[in-house]
Amino acid sequence: MNLPASEFPEITTAKARFWIWLIPLTALVAGGWLLWQHYAQRGILITVSFETAAGLVPGKTQLRFKDLAIGTLENIDLAPDLSHISARIRVHRTMQHHITESSRFWVVRPRIDKQGISGLNTLLSGAYIAIEPGPGKPATSFVGLENPPLTPSETPGLRLVLETESGGLDVGAPIYYRKIQVGAVEALTVSSDQQRIFLDIFVRSPYDAHISRATRFWRETGVDFSLSAEGIRLRTESLESLLSGGIAFDNPDPEAPRVKNGTHFPLFPNFREIQSRSMQMGLPFVVYFDGSVRGLSPGAPVDFRGVQIGEVLDVNLYYDQATQALRIPVRIAILTRRLTGPKHPDPDALFMQMLHQGLKARLEMGSLLTGQLFVAMEMDPANPVKELPLSPEGIPVIPTLPHPIAQLTENALRILNRIRELPLEGIAQNTITTLESARKLMLRMEDIPGDLRPVFQDTREVLAGINTTLDQLNAGLATLQQGSPLYMEINRAAQELAESARAIRILAESLEARPDTLLYGK
Repeated sequence: MNLPASEFPEITTAKARFWIWLIPLTALVAGGWLLWQHYAQRGILITVSFETAAGLVPGKTQLRFKDLAIGTLENIDLAPDLSHISARIRVHRTMQHHITESSRFWVVRPRIDKQGISGLNTLLSGAYIAIEPGPGKPATSFVGLENPPLTPSETPGLRLVLETESGGLDVGAPIYYRKIQVGAVEALTVSSDQQRIFLDIFVRSPYDAHISRATRFWRETGVDFSLSAEGIRLRTESLESLLSGGIAFDNPDPEAPRVKNGTHFPLFPNFREIQSRSMQMGLPFVVYFDGSVRGLSPGAPVDFRGVQIGEVLDVNLYYDQATQALRIPVRIAILTRRLTGPKHPDPDALFMQMLHQGLKARLEMGSLLTGQLFVAMEMDPANPVKELPLSPEGIPVIPTLPHPIAQLTENALRILNRIRELPLEGIAQNTITTLESARKLMLRMEDIPGDLRPVFQDTREVLAGINTTLDQLNAGLATLQQGSPLYMEINRAAQELAESARAIRILAESLEARPDTLLYGK
């Protein structure tokens, strides 16, 4: 169909309106900026593993530092091996540069332990995760602590590691310096070979200034009870150390070099072990005792005039092929500097000189109550030693002195034996013969000429008195003949004296073997 030209529409070209596209572009840019701003403000996402998720709620549990919320728990995942849980925490952007490899995390919840009651403020607000920032490189994966750290990382002091082979100490056990609590045990770990235990301890300032290379650490069990040659020893510490144990330390050399954080030290069982090890570093010697050594044990002291200068290392028994007899070698160690002091140039040479001048060893009883023996060193200048013999191992042998009781018994028996050896019958017979000769001499004086009688008149009177005395002596000596009452009394007295000496010797041997018979009887 043909239409007239007037009915055709008029087509005109519209002007381009590009500005209308600015609206969606602006909205897109604004949305992108807002989205970037949102993700930029979210901070970093970190993962902290805990043994349990008790008290943790995703979307609610907060990450706090000094009770200020710096992040939120987003979700919790269970580890593939079911050994722990992984908590994913979103940390605020302002704190992300403080999240380093040395940071520590733990869950704050109500706790009752040896350190007291803590976390009561979470009864209403719920548990939260606490953080303790530390120095180091940035990190996003951590292993959380199951217990809160005892001391904040910013606390001035010194952190050390003690090594021991046995447990018995818990986290929070106190550290003492001269009976003042100066720190605590913060953590316990076991070595990879399962042979040692590492204790992380903290000593606060200013007491950390007393720790140097020469510092020694030992256990404080609260009660130290021992039976030794020094008698009964009972020492107690505080009630806290009695319940949970503790660690003590001292510094015998304040001029020794200082140490840094992380330095390792050995942990000794007790202070006596430290003294024993220092004594065992002395010169080795061997002492042979002839009598019983019951009550002498390793660790017994060796002293000189009441001052300990060494220690008994071991007591053995062996058969000597040369003498075909059993011998008891006692190996001892002498710390010669205890005799001379630290400033002497050669304490070992001085001690050897004392041995040549007559220094000898004697077995003494330290306590009748415990029955423990010790080795006492005494000077015997009357019997010096030119050259010390050597044991089969090549160790110098120190000469010995007998025990005082044994020496007294030996002297008493020697006197009694000499009395028994006296010829009492011969002495009595010779006395009687002498008296008879004197009597015959007096009878012959009757034949003296008359002119000499006045001279001997006074002599006669004297001799008459002597004669009377001799008669009395003859009658008395007659009673000394074998079988007479006086002879038997003297013989009985000698026998009783011998039996008394024998009883003393038996008593001395019994006391050496079993000193407790004085208290409990046989």
